[in-house]
Amino acid sequence: MRVSILPEKCRAHGRWWEKCWRVTYGCEPVSAGCDHCWARSMHDRFRKRPGPFTDVEFATDKIDAPVHRKKPTVYVAWNDPFHEECFTGRLLDVALQAKQHRFLLLTKRPRRMASLMKRWAKGCGILPNVGLGVSVEDQATADERIPLLLDTPAAFRFVNYGPALGPVNFAQRDGPSRPRGASVPACMKSPPQAAGLPAEGRKRAAVKKVAKKKAKRNKS
Repeated sequence: MRVSILPEKCRAHGRWWEKCWRVTYGCEPVSAGCDHCWARSMHDRFRKRPGPFTDVEFATDKIDAPVHRKKPTVYVAWNDPFHEECFTGRLLDVALQAKQHRFLLLTKRPRRMASLMKRWAKGCGILPNVGLGVSVEDQATADERIPLLLDTPAAFRFVNYGPALGPVNFAQRDGPSRPRGASVPACMKSPPQAAGLPAEGRKRAAVKKVAKKKAKRNKS
């Protein structure tokens, strides 16, 4: 029997998670891809939290949310779970308690991820419900981050391509690993030529389409 990492409803909408798991408020840029940060644009637009987006704070009020949810869910950590201000060990404790869920930890800080996860694996083993991933925006970031990801102990790994600032040849290296018998959505494993727009690009296109429809109705 093949077990998909994600429910069909997520894949149909170009998403690779079901619920966001707030682990920090704010983040700091590390590469050109951060200039197009969706989380920063939402912060600047709604201003629900005082101060600049670069004021990073550990989200102590949100961390335990998955523990209280019984329905098995695919969570993605929001924002970078390997930022220096994030208590990553606390996140792994939550994943250890909430074995019914899958947790996707995506980062642009693969060196810190590799260091922390190697220490955790040595002392506590590899968590079977935690996947580790890196974001890449061009060939240079792919060449830097993917080898570090592949060198990091994890139950499964994944790569997020976006924002697409340049072409990436994923065929140059072995692909991300995955749990035995699991299938990976196309948006997580295919080169951009095959997968089309990255997930965030498809989401923006869908939002624009809805806005056009509303504007058309208002004119009529």
